[in-house]
Amino acid sequence: MNEKNIHEPLSPQESDEMWQKIISRIRNQEIEKKKKKLRRYYTLVSAAAIIIIGVLILGYKTMLTPEVYYAETQNVSITLKDGSTVTLLKGAQLQVDRSFPTENREVYLQGNAIFHVAKSKTPFIVHGNNYQTKVLGTVFKVVQNGQSFTVDLYEGKVQVSKNDKPDYQYTLKPKETFSNLGSLKMASVKPTDQKAEIERQRVTTLAFSDATLNEVISAIQDIYGIQIRYPQEIGSSKITLSTQTTEEDALIEMIAFQFNLKAKKINDTTFELEE
Repeated sequence: MNEKNIHEPLSPQESDEMWQKIISRIRNQEIEKKKKKLRRYYTLVSAAAIIIIGVLILGYKTMLTPEVYYAETQNVSITLKDGSTVTLLKGAQLQVDRSFPTENREVYLQGNAIFHVAKSKTPFIVHGNNYQTKVLGTVFKVVQNGQSFTVDLYEGKVQVSKNDKPDYQYTLKPKETFSNLGSLKMASVKPTDQKAEIERQRVTTLAFSDATLNEVISAIQDIYGIQIRYPQEIGSSKITLSTQTTEEDALIEMIAFQFNLKAKKINDTTFELEE
């Protein structure tokens, strides 16, 4: 037998070292297999998480973000889920919560619109610029321009209030108009589409909150078509007044009393406040 083909037996130490290497190689292979499985698992989990997040975002947008309607170049008619119809006039925008009308019937209006509100036990509330209009079932029109806010009521009954003072409410009857006279400090309720002379006799509500005498006099002159003379040095003085009087004579007397002045009637269209 060729001596070159004869191997010397391994020593105990060499045998142990060899088995340690084999065992270590096997363990490394097993560890690598586990790492590959973990990488596949984490890849699948990450992909699933991305899909779930995408579904949640899509669901959020679908279920929670409000619907927004625009009337960019022409009037747009909208039928809401409760059967109410809204005509957005050119340039207007309406925002409606996804929960409408199951949780509430509140919408948010920018610009002008006409509402035909379906009857319901849940109030229908239109949030406008600085004011809100609350109804149960009616037809009305909201007109907004800067600080000016007007509501024309055609059918039913509505309540108008300022967003920051909801307890101060103005109730309209059919064919009445609420106007803030272009100022957040003023309010009036009067007949809709009546001639000036009839309006003078039928103004039902006037309210002024911390307004200057100049603002009050200007508003009364416009509403009643009269002229009021008064000491200009007190024009910046503030006045708060709410009345349901329909006579300009009584209204001017009330203003004069607040400033310790005398009201004098010059003729049917001219009055004077004097010391």
